Amino acid sequence: MKTLLFSFVNVGTGLVISWILTYYFVPWIFGIQRSYIKATKVTAVFTVAALIRNIIIYGLFNHA
Repeated sequence: MKTLLFSFVNVGTGLVISWILTYYFVPWIFGIQRSYIKATKVTAVFTVAALIRNIIIYGLFNHA
């Protein structure tokens, strides 16, 4: 149960940090216009990637 909670907290905090960075800092660094929708789409892609990564790593550690 703690592993599941850890995964949700890990991915959830990553989601928030990713959205903030994508919305506030990426446009500032690259000189592009801010967009809530674009920031949300980019964050969604990286969140799905993080979930898949966590599942794979968890599986590797459980079978080792």
